[in-house]
Amino acid sequence: MIIFAGKWKTEEGFIITITYSNGKFSGLDPKGRPTLYNVRFEKNEWKGTVENHDTGQKGNCEMYLQGKKLKIVAHKGIFSKTFYWVKQ
Repeated sequence: MIIFAGKWKTEEGFIITITYSNGKFSGLDPKGRPTLYNVRFEKNEWKGTVENHDTGQKGNCEMYLQGKKLKIVAHKGIFSKTFYWVKQ
């Protein structure tokens, strides 16, 4: 199971390293801080938690693989934000 595993470049130019362990994906930023948590396949979707260390925001997310892009839709309360990472 390596669908998301590897290095991904964020819209800001940072590289996130995603690994797979114990049935879940997780991602670390360049400083080694967890950015993605507990990403797992649930109810026909990839779901988990994403964190932005610059803003201190953390929220639930869904992830969709679109070719060499990873679409992430993050939710915090009634708000949502969509962003894309590119496979390196």
